[in-house]
Amino acid sequence: AFDLESPCVNGTTASSTPAAAASSRASRTLAQMAEPEPLTSTLICLYYNVIGDYTKAGEYLGHSVRSFNSKGFEAPGKPRRTASLLALEAANYLVEAALPGLAQLALELADKAEAASIAKAAGIVKTRPTPGNAATRKAAAKQAAIEAAEKVKAEGGEGSEPTSIIQQRLCVSVKIALLKGNLTDALPYAEQATMYNPRDSEAWRLLGDVRYAGGSGEREAAVLAYSKAVLILDSIEPPPLKLLVRLGSLYLNLGKYEDAKQTYLMGAGSWQTCSMWLGVGIALLRLENYGEAECAFQEANIRNNRSAAVWGYMCLLCLNTGSARLTQADHAR
Repeated sequence: AFDLESPCVNGTTASSTPAAAASSRASRTLAQMAEPEPLTSTLICLYYNVIGDYTKAGEYLGHSVRSFNSKGFEAPGKPRRTASLLALEAANYLVEAALPGLAQLALELADKAEAASIAKAAGIVKTRPTPGNAATRKAAAKQAAIEAAEKVKAEGGEGSEPTSIIQQRLCVSVKIALLKGNLTDALPYAEQATMYNPRDSEAWRLLGDVRYAGGSGEREAAVLAYSKAVLILDSIEPPPLKLLVRLGSLYLNLGKYEDAKQTYLMGAGSWQTCSMWLGVGIALLRLENYGEAECAFQEANIRNNRSAAVWGYMCLLCLNTGSARLTQADHAR
């Protein structure tokens, strides 16, 4: 029989009080709790930045960096741009959440982290404040940091900003500008990103988004950018469904039906969706290839037999093939 008063059963010593036992359990629970994910700590850091508690903000940024390193990840650059990378990832997350104001703050945090890395690379260290006007000291420190940054950039080498961080910053800047509807700022950032790394599919996709947002007069330029993104991605992985749908619809609007058909067929091979087969069917219908168009619409219908668009195009197909299929057209309607 078990002795219910035994330390082996209740987990405490004979001399322990209930309060001490509860405290011990609480300590073990806290110790066993997983450290917050780097992104979580970075977002908390931004919160404290917003409310002006910079001490807490610094603490949470430190937590984020340590958590990132403890997971075995490694940021680029020397010194490592861990804080910059985490701030940019937070900016991307906030862009996905459609919060451009907070994303801009995260981008500014990345800029500050980069300035600190450059200062470290140039051998600038913080010292105890010296007597004198605070504004004068701040201006002198800022000027020293600028000179250090210019020196590091001019010399290149280990201290300069890693190309991957620069590219990520440019892409985030495009996304923020697009969310704000500021195409004037978005376009130069996107063009710079494509020139900085011509093999970056995301940069070309973002340039396409900027051109697309510019209206009908920019459709040709949007097609060029999107097709470049698809070409780069196709050799690595299947292009995103949204990208292929956008590119295919632009080809249709421009009357480039053969290009539209090929784009949708590429998507149908990777993404077996109704929208892909519908696009194939529309392109074939406009090419007056009614037999293959019907097959494509049937494939779309198999994947979603409640799509009004698919039934509508099947009706148009039947009407285009003559009076013999009027009954079928009526059923499709």
